[in-house]
Amino acid sequence: ASTPISRLHSTSNAFSGKEPWNFGPEAREVMNRFIRLRHAMIPYLYSMNHDAHTEGRPLIRPLYWYEPDNHRLYREELRNAYYFGTELLVAPVTERRDPTAQMAKTTSWLPEGIWFDVFTGFAYRGGRVLNFYRPLGSIPVFAKAGGIVPLQGKRESWNDVSNPEAVSVHVYPGADSSFTLWEDEDQAEDAAENWARTDLALHWGEKAASFVIGAAQGNLAAIPAKREWKVCIHAVRDAQFRIQGAAGTGWYDASRRELTVLVEHSSVTGEICIEFPEGLCISENPVSESADAILMQAQIAYDEKTVLSEIIAREKTHAAGEVWAAATNETVRGALLELLTAYDKE
Repeated sequence: ASTPISRLHSTSNAFSGKEPWNFGPEAREVMNRFIRLRHAMIPYLYSMNHDAHTEGRPLIRPLYWYEPDNHRLYREELRNAYYFGTELLVAPVTERRDPTAQMAKTTSWLPEGIWFDVFTGFAYRGGRVLNFYRPLGSIPVFAKAGGIVPLQGKRESWNDVSNPEAVSVHVYPGADSSFTLWEDEDQAEDAAENWARTDLALHWGEKAASFVIGAAQGNLAAIPAKREWKVCIHAVRDAQFRIQGAAGTGWYDASRRELTVLVEHSSVTGEICIEFPEGLCISENPVSESADAILMQAQIAYDEKTVLSEIIAREKTHAAGEVWAAATNETVRGALLELLTAYDKE
């Protein structure tokens, strides 16, 4: 999903096809999911490619792009990770998974600031090199604090390349930020007057916050006259909100730590402001629950699982040291330590 060009074919050899149905059920399900995610990402990718064309900034950027003097980023073991547009950082997993832990490891630098795993909402403190452990169905993809990622909103439109009537905006807490959604008409000439832009902005605060969907500007004929917006704010606690400029509703999913605001179809020429009068707060990482999920799939003794789970559930100061001593499998140990040290707030 996070490549500049997504193609299944690679050679003319009849046995090297990369279509999902050429693989076993587990890999096929993962491939299907990520192919669909790739198509849902068209609004984000199209905007980033507009940025590449007009500003000369490539979609994929090495980590040293923003830190050329950080010499550790030139080390071979850190070269795989990259920025995917302005909002995301990807750390591919290229090693085989450990059959005991059912996970594989990759190592990456996380730049300064707070970063969020887009698949779990787990918060990480950056400015350091970290080991990440993932099962076959996931890879480390991180959104920066304040990250804004627009996707196609409704699955039934994922085989359509027209500009969507429903947009799902995924927002990550922790900082003020903005993102411009760029859209044009199919086959239109690449001229400034053929583009429509919609500015999205997060005004972050723990005492007051807001998310603004700006009035569309430019070539309004290129986009639907009305749109449904689903704004999903990840890794936050429940919060009160009100919608200015449109009708809508919302809900909080405690299990996923996501606050979602659904703005009903409204004119793209009007500004919409979602206000959080009491602010937004980053939620705590679900360390114990995530650890139990890792232990559940690990092929280790039940008693060892129980001991490790109890150590982490106690949330003692020295839990990391106790896990290091109690875990017999290196990958299981590393995966649990990743959770315990992800966002330790120093």
